[in-house]
Amino acid sequence: VIRGADGEWLFGFGRSIGICSILLSELWAIHDGLVHTWKCGFRRVIVESDYGQVVDIFHWNTKALQGAAIVDLVYDLLDRRWEVQVRRVSRQLNMVADCLARMMRGKPIGLCIYNTPPSEVIQLVQADLVPD
Repeated sequence: VIRGADGEWLFGFGRSIGICSILLSELWAIHDGLVHTWKCGFRRVIVESDYGQVVDIFHWNTKALQGAAIVDLVYDLLDRRWEVQVRRVSRQLNMVADCLARMMRGKPIGLCIYNTPPSEVIQLVQADLVPD
C-alpha cells in the first residue's frame, strides 16, 4: 500500500507471482512499490516491511543475495536520485499490506493496482488513521 504523509491511501497494489518464499514476495512488493512511487513523482519515500530479513538486506547494504535478479532490480531503483528509507515495522502496523498480499493468493500471475481501497481493506485503512 502506498500512503501519503498523513497515512492516507494513495493507491495499493498486489502481485501474484505463484508459489515462492516470503522473502521473494517481500522483495517483489518493495520493487513494485518503488517503481510505482517513482512513476508518480515521489522522491522522498519510506519503505516499511514487517519482514526483518528483507529490511536487513537493504539497511546493511548486504550483498548476500547479489546476483538475484529481484535484489539487483531493487538496488537499481534505490540508486536513483531520490531519498528512500527502508525500515522495519511491526506486523500490526502492516495489516493493510498483508491483506492486499493475501488477496492475491490463487490469482493469475500478474499485477493489480487499486486506486481506491478494496472492500477487504477499508476497515484496516480507517483503523490506521485513528490516532492512538
